[in-house]
Amino acid sequence: MFGEFMAGVPKGRDANLRFRHVLLRDAEGDATIQDTLTDMCRRDPLFYFNVFGWLLEPRQKRTLPFITRPYQDTNLQQIYDNLHLKMERGEHLDDIAFEKSREVGATWMCIYFSEWMWRFHADTHIGFVSKNEDSVDNAKDPDSLMSKLDFAVRHVPWWMQVRFDRSLSNHSLINLENNSSIVGYPASREVGRGGRKTFFFMDELHSIDAPKDVAVMASTQHVTDCRLVVSTPNGRRGKSGAYYDFVTGDFDIVKITARWQDDFSKAAGLYRIVDGEVIIIDTEYTYPPEFEFVTEGPFLVDGADRSPWYDRQCRRGAATPQAIAAELDLNFGGAAWTLFSQQIIAKAELSCMDPFIRGTLHVDAEGEFQFVRHPKGLLKLWVELDTDGNPPQNTEYSVGADIAGGTGSNHSSNSSAQVFDRLTGIQVASWADNAMPPHRFARLCIALCKFFSNRMGRPAVLVPETNGPTGGQFIRQCQEDEFSQLYVRVVEGVVDLKKTTRKLGYHNSDGGKDILERMQAGLDSGQCVIRDVAVLQECSHYIYKNGKITHALAQATDDESAKGRAHGDRAIAAACGFLGVKEHPISKEQVETIDPPYGSMAWREQLRKAEELATAEQNADYAW
Repeated sequence: MFGEFMAGVPKGRDANLRFRHVLLRDAEGDATIQDTLTDMCRRDPLFYFNVFGWLLEPRQKRTLPFITRPYQDTNLQQIYDNLHLKMERGEHLDDIAFEKSREVGATWMCIYFSEWMWRFHADTHIGFVSKNEDSVDNAKDPDSLMSKLDFAVRHVPWWMQVRFDRSLSNHSLINLENNSSIVGYPASREVGRGGRKTFFFMDELHSIDAPKDVAVMASTQHVTDCRLVVSTPNGRRGKSGAYYDFVTGDFDIVKITARWQDDFSKAAGLYRIVDGEVIIIDTEYTYPPEFEFVTEGPFLVDGADRSPWYDRQCRRGAATPQAIAAELDLNFGGAAWTLFSQQIIAKAELSCMDPFIRGTLHVDAEGEFQFVRHPKGLLKLWVELDTDGNPPQNTEYSVGADIAGGTGSNHSSNSSAQVFDRLTGIQVASWADNAMPPHRFARLCIALCKFFSNRMGRPAVLVPETNGPTGGQFIRQCQEDEFSQLYVRVVEGVVDLKKTTRKLGYHNSDGGKDILERMQAGLDSGQCVIRDVAVLQECSHYIYKNGKITHALAQATDDESAKGRAHGDRAIAAACGFLGVKEHPISKEQVETIDPPYGSMAWREQLRKAEELATAEQNADYAW
């Protein structure tokens, strides 16, 4: 029975260590005491953990006694009751969702519960699942699941040891005395397929990216009656993914929760800020003289619990309101805040400037184009043109495109194209308008790619955002015009992760979160340089809200001055253009080979290779 032998076990660290020492001393030469203690451990896992369990704490470079805290006692009993006790009674098992804050010991709890089942209960077969092979089993990484299991298995008295077989290649641990096993699996559609498990322990499911998270849940559904799914909400994924669906859906599951407030060391000095007023919850705590209550700032949520420990986590490097809301407060969505910080925007604006040239790129029905200078032209250039009217051709470019309906109404979105130098990451051109239909915009972008060709006539890479019917019209026009310099993405299969599909263009499945975050990092590091201040103005209105990216001004407005400017279209197009920079980079060495002397052998060889490459890419693009 859970906890039946805990009455005499002290929980204070020093007292617990003395208690362990006395038991081991008395049992050292006495087989009767050894058998009695072993039987007590078999009957009461809580006694086993608190008397013979140890934890590896790399941050302190030491081994610590596993002394469970009150909330851990509750969590472990919930696992015991809903898994082991139900099996003993022959009752139906349910999946278990263990939602937890960071640093509450949930992984160690599940490791030790699994080890207890493996050691003391015959024919128990358990699967461990984590995001990749190294996370599951890596002898050099003490944080891998199987390494933690190895640690638990080794740190018992010699007289409680069992004969076992451990395979690193198969990620398995077999108890040779009772035929129980624990096998580790990286997340994939193959987890446990064809076998049977007593239960699966899945670690940090919300941090396993799609489609692997969906695949692993599907592959384990008919392999076991119980999946013990443990995870902290991942702020990056927000309200999405297999774990979010598992926890919030209408399923027959048992829910277990461990919050940072449950841990007395983290909750010491608990307080709240309500309408600007400090409300102290932990009235017995003495705050340090220099302590300052957090009454403002992006990490403040009115009425939410805080503590000195919580405040320190907010002040640590790389902390974001999104991460704190998810990983500490178990908030999948989190509060709303800007994606591009004021500091990043201010830094990036230092590189903005008026265009060197403005004009119009005229494109006829045959796709022929001509650039005509005009002081109010929609095409802005931050490059000088040569005597033939061409941009610099000693580099290569990428063109990002965001496609709108082109209705020209007061509040409709812009179609926008943004051009980047792939060598430097500098924006060199910008175009936006809300009155051009998708098929005409496609032709304009093709012309823009040809306008920004290299010396060998190779057009720029075109990276269009292809969502919805407008994206489909855009791609079809590119195909009709036989334009082959389109960005190609590889899509993994959901059912069969080994099967991939090549798709044209960038598909926005998360509000542009991935590419916008990549551009944000580029702005911060200087790898992305924006010249058009209008792009940054649109970036500044992107916010995280309910775990998703949204544009704060993407709504109807009565302001005529907001015509075509309220949807972040320039920002998405710029992010697509920078995606072309990151995924199709070129080096200085490559640039030096772009411009050999006209008519030379190197020039003829380069022309031949360029023609062969263009033909091969065109064949690959249209093979499907």
